[in-house]
Amino acid sequence: LTPPMLVNASTAGDGPVIHYDDRLNVRPSGAVLPAGKPQLPDLRVDSSDVTRAVPYPNGGSAGVVVGGEGRYVRLGGFDSPYFDGESNNGVRDYVYEQNKTITPEFIFLNHGTFTIADVIAAIGRDQAAAIDVLPDGIVRFNRPLAIGSEATLVLSGEEVREIQLNATTGAFIVNAGKLDIVGTRIVGFDAEKNIELRRSYETAMHRFRPFLLSWSGSITNLADSEFVALGYSAGRSYGVTFNSGPVDDYYHRAGPAAPTGTIVNNSFDNLYYGFYAYEATDVQLVGNEYRDNIIYGIDPHDRSERLNISLNTAYGTAKKHGIIISREVNDSFIVGNLSFDNYGSGTMLDRSSIGTLVFANTLRGNHGDGMAVFESPCTIIGMNDVGNNNRAGIKVRNSWDVLLLQNRIEGNKGTAIEGFISDLTASEGSEGRNFTLDPYQPVTAFSAIGNALRGNGAGIQTAGASEVELYGNQFRNQSKRLVAGDLDGLQGLLLEQADGTPTLVSSNCKPVLQPIHGCPFIEAGLISQTRFSTSETGDFCTGDDTTAQGEAFSMVAQ
Repeated sequence: LTPPMLVNASTAGDGPVIHYDDRLNVRPSGAVLPAGKPQLPDLRVDSSDVTRAVPYPNGGSAGVVVGGEGRYVRLGGFDSPYFDGESNNGVRDYVYEQNKTITPEFIFLNHGTFTIADVIAAIGRDQAAAIDVLPDGIVRFNRPLAIGSEATLVLSGEEVREIQLNATTGAFIVNAGKLDIVGTRIVGFDAEKNIELRRSYETAMHRFRPFLLSWSGSITNLADSEFVALGYSAGRSYGVTFNSGPVDDYYHRAGPAAPTGTIVNNSFDNLYYGFYAYEATDVQLVGNEYRDNIIYGIDPHDRSERLNISLNTAYGTAKKHGIIISREVNDSFIVGNLSFDNYGSGTMLDRSSIGTLVFANTLRGNHGDGMAVFESPCTIIGMNDVGNNNRAGIKVRNSWDVLLLQNRIEGNKGTAIEGFISDLTASEGSEGRNFTLDPYQPVTAFSAIGNALRGNGAGIQTAGASEVELYGNQFRNQSKRLVAGDLDGLQGLLLEQADGTPTLVSSNCKPVLQPIHGCPFIEAGLISQTRFSTSETGDFCTGDDTTAQGEAFSMVAQ
C-alpha cells in the first residue's frame, strides 16, 4: 500500500468572492500543491514476530490459592487487586456462587515461564481438579487463572489443540505479566452441557462467560489462534480486553506501563467485543478476522494511543460497528481493513479521537454508514472503497480539519459525503451522555478532494458546516442531487469550478474554537487548517437562526 501525495488546498491564499448570500460565501481557495505523504504503520507484522518473542519455558512457582487467605497475600508479585478488580462487575460473585464458597480457588502463576505441563506440575496432584486433561489435545481450566507480574504463560498448539475455559466453575484468564498464545484455540465452554457457550445479543448481556483480561504492565501476544464464545456485558469482561489498572494497584505503585501486545492472524468468533482496550498503547492488531461478534468487532477506547489496526476483516457484528475507536484514542492507524455486513457502521471515529489515518479500507454493505467521523477532528480518510451501505458513505459530524481524499464512494442509499453539526444534548442516542467526560464543539469543516462519487442517494450534503473545500470530485450516475443541504442552489457554480480551482464554501459567521490536542497532520503540512475566528470572545454561531450553523443546530438532531 502506497499512500498518495497529499495536497494542501489553501497554500496560495483565498481568491476573490464569487458568490455571497445571507449565510454563505464561495471563493477560490488557492492552488493545489503537493505537501508530502503520510506515514503508514508497519504492515509487515506477522506471526513470526510473536513466535520469535516466545521465551523458553523453565517452569516456576505456581499454585492453586484461595482468594483472601494468607498465601494469596504472601504471593506479593500479584497483589489482590488483580483479582478483586473484577469484584464490581459480578465476576467474583459468580465464582463464589458456582464454587459454593466465599473464598474461591484460582490458579496463580507467581514467577517463571510456564507451559500447560509446567502449570499442572507446579500446582501438584492434590489440585488436579483445577485442570482437566482431556482426549484429542484438549485441556479444560476449571478455575480462574492469574498470571503474576513476574510470570509468563505460553499456550501453544504444539502442546495443546484447544483450551476450554469452564463457565460452569467460573474460569477466566487475568494477565499482569506476559501471555503468549500461539496456534491454539481458546473457547468459552459449558462443561455441564458439553457445548461451546455461543450466545446472541439477547442472551449474552448479563450471563457470565469466560474472558481474557490483561492489566497494566502486561504484554499479551496472540497469533495463529482461534478465540470463541468469550465475554459478556460486565466491565472489563468483554472478551479480549487490555485495561489499565486495577485502580488500587495502579495508583499505589509507581505507575506500571500501559497494557500492550501484538494480535496477529487470529480469528475472534462470537465474542461480546472482539477486542476492547482502555488506556492501552502501541497495540498491533494486524491480519485478524472478527466474525459474528455481538456488540463490536474492534473497539479500542478511552485514551488508548498509537494503535495499528490494519489488514483485519470485521463482519457480521450483531449490534453495532465493525471497527470503532472512541474517547481520545489518538494518533492511530486504520489501514487496509475490510468491514462489511455489520449492523452499525463499517468504521467509526468517536468522542475526540484525534490524528487518525483511515487509508485503503473497504467498507461495504453495512446497515449504518460506511465511515463515520463523530466529534473527532484532525482526520485523514484516503483511498477507501465505501459502497452499498444503508446510510451515508462518509459522514462527518462536529469535526474539523478533516481531509477526504481520493475515496471511491458508490451505491450508498444515503449521501455519499455528509457533513453537519448537531446538538448532542438533544440527539437521539445521546441520552445519558456525560458532557463533562465527553465535551464537544459543534463545528464541522472538511476538504473533499479527488473523490469518485457514483450512484449514491445524493452527492455532497452539508448542514451548518463552517467550511467545505471542494476540488476534483467526480460525479457519475448521480441521478439525484449532486449537492444538497446548505449547498443546494450552488450546484451550477460548484460544478463549474469542479475541475478548475479548488473552491471554498464558508459560513459568513466564523465560530470561536477552543484549543484542543494538536493536529499532527497540520504540523506535518499534510492538511490545511480550518479558518476560525481569532476573537477571544464569541460562540459557535449556533444561537442565531439566520446563520448556517444556527439553522442546522436548531433542526432535529441527527
